[in-house]
Amino acid sequence: MDELAGRVALMLSLDEPPEEALILELLRQGEALALSYMGRASLPPGLESCLARLAVALYNRLGQEGETSRKEGEITVRMELMPEDIKVMLRPHRVAKAVAQCG
Repeated sequence: MDELAGRVALMLSLDEPPEEALILELLRQGEALALSYMGRASLPPGLESCLARLAVALYNRLGQEGETSRKEGEITVRMELMPEDIKVMLRPHRVAKAVAQCG
């Protein structure tokens, strides 16, 4: 997880990276979000880069928790729970459920 935290700090490209504890928490929150989206109990191998991208997206949303859109003057910004490019990376790993039709 430390190597992944380093990648997240690098991807943020800030003059001074955030504390490692914050990055690790963002990675944990990102993993929980990804697992929930995929319907899995553990992260499949090879999705570490996706997890890093999700942690960066969560960092960029800090302070906007609960907002779905914001309008400032003529500028309107819509926020998504999970960016579409990350969903595309996770979608092949979703667990499908069989549903029986009644009637």
